[in-house]
Amino acid sequence: MDFWLARFVFEIRRKDGKPYPPTTLYNIVAAIMRHLREDLSRHDMNFLDKADIRFAQFRKALDARMKQLTAQGVGNGEAAGRPSNNSGRGDALGDRDRIFGLRGMDEHRNLQAEQFTLGLDKNGRYLLYTGRVSKNVQGGLNHRQVDVKNIRQYAEDANPRCVVNLFVTYLNSLPEKQGSFYRRPLTNTCPPRCSLQVVGVNKLKTYMKTMCASASAGIPMEGRNITNHNGKATCATQMFAAGFDEQTMMARTGQRSSTVRAYKRPSDALLTDVSNTLQPPKQPSPTKNKVKILETTAATATTTTAAPPNTASVTSPAAKTPTSNVPSRLSIEHPNGLKITMDF
Repeated sequence: MDFWLARFVFEIRRKDGKPYPPTTLYNIVAAIMRHLREDLSRHDMNFLDKADIRFAQFRKALDARMKQLTAQGVGNGEAAGRPSNNSGRGDALGDRDRIFGLRGMDEHRNLQAEQFTLGLDKNGRYLLYTGRVSKNVQGGLNHRQVDVKNIRQYAEDANPRCVVNLFVTYLNSLPEKQGSFYRRPLTNTCPPRCSLQVVGVNKLKTYMKTMCASASAGIPMEGRNITNHNGKATCATQMFAAGFDEQTMMARTGQRSSTVRAYKRPSDALLTDVSNTLQPPKQPSPTKNKVKILETTAATATTTTAAPPNTASVTSPAAKTPTSNVPSRLSIEHPNGLKITMDF
């Protein structure tokens, strides 16, 4: 039975001849096991129990088939579809890293053109990227509850550097609407076109460093190891600086744990704000203190000499007792309760 079940999961097809998605295949196996238990009273049959060595070969076959289907994009959300996009291979690679949070080389090397589709909803046009097998999403029995990345990037037509329009232009330049995403460009073509020749992995490794070196902003290169993985770090850093929570960052970058924090790198502006906040307070300026004292003295003198319009009482004991040895006292009381007394 172990032998035939292993053959079964590789050969089963839908009525139209297409393979079942990995999750559906797993559910079919679970249904067979339920039939054996409930209808045939074979409660000793548990194909998915790792401790049952009788079906070890079947479990390996099921795991391999599910990984194979995940790598082919079968059942990955809105995966398969009609792409429509065009040229600028280096820019496309940089934007893919930064916008879709791709890792180093494994996702770039296996990237397919059909993983990109255009869509339209109430928010406008968007580009949908559907991921496949990667380091964090292997498919198979252990990862059957882990979804591949399905990322939407909405178009911004007012922006001349809109990422969606860039991808539309590049995908339209490809000779095929399926197959490898990275193709070598043809020379002296207008509009830009790409050939059937696929870009090699060694060339792909140099794209990020080449773009940083040729950037108009002048990105510093000294002491830095620039790789394609830097794009993913940039994606996480920009989202962190914009105030997005970790769950949103994990959904975009594909991280499945708190290791996304390793990609959150504070920007120079944020580091400057932190430094300024932690600086000790500045000592007050002597000149400013002197000016403040003079202003306070002038205000006091004005309050004393300027009689309020509604003075309630003004008394001078010295007026009643004109004796040179007795000091004079002037008291002014305002209706609002303010009382000023001066001896002279």
